[in-house]
Amino acid sequence: MGALKGTARAGTKGNEEAVIAAAILVPAQMMIADHLYLTELNREELAKEATLAWPRCAYVEKEQQAIVFQPMISLAELRKQRSKQKEQE
Repeated sequence: MGALKGTARAGTKGNEEAVIAAAILVPAQMMIADHLYLTELNREELAKEATLAWPRCAYVEKEQQAIVFQPMISLAELRKQRSKQKEQE
């Protein structure tokens, strides 16, 4: 896993369950399905953030209908929750 410091897109065919993950996740712009995240940080602040970053993932939180960032360790729990939801459908 590496660093993501620019623009990333996932779920380009409308897949809101797509996940973006990186060892250093400090995107300037990110899009998952039709949900857009734009940073409010300038270039210098993004560079500083990258030195302090830890492994994270980003995904669309269904209730908020927005992209959220979580520590990478939470990815396993997210996958379990989504599997349960699919089984119930």
